Amino acid sequence: MPSKPLILIIVVLLSFTLLFGYLSYNFYGKKVEAESSLRDMKGQMSALQDSYDKQEKACRIADSITTELQEESKVKEKDKQELLGKIDKIPAKPKAPIQETTKNEEVDIDAVLPLELRRMLQHSYDNLQRQGASDAG
Repeated sequence: MPSKPLILIIVVLLSFTLLFGYLSYNFYGKKVEAESSLRDMKGQMSALQDSYDKQEKACRIADSITTELQEESKVKEKDKQELLGKIDKIPAKPKAPIQETTKNEEVDIDAVLPLELRRMLQHSYDNLQRQGASDAG
């Protein structure tokens, strides 16, 4: 029968072996989990990098378009100022004096209508008659 210190040593060694086995198993599981997370993160990082590159390219395009538009705007503003300067140099023509007429435009309905007014009314009446005949036909 083995002695008590020998049993104690065997129990301690067995405990350490079991502890070492448990820790190795636990750390191996965490290592596998970390590697899996790392692969996922690498995939996400490459997708984010692609997205960032596309965004950078779009920003560069937008900047170039904005720059071109600003240059065109400056050229148009310069042309506008030149035209306004030319317009300002054109001499102004004197305005004709406004003549106020005091002619009475009212017609007495009891009196005979003027000849021009009768012709205009007759012409309008004839036009309406022709339109009515063409619509009915």
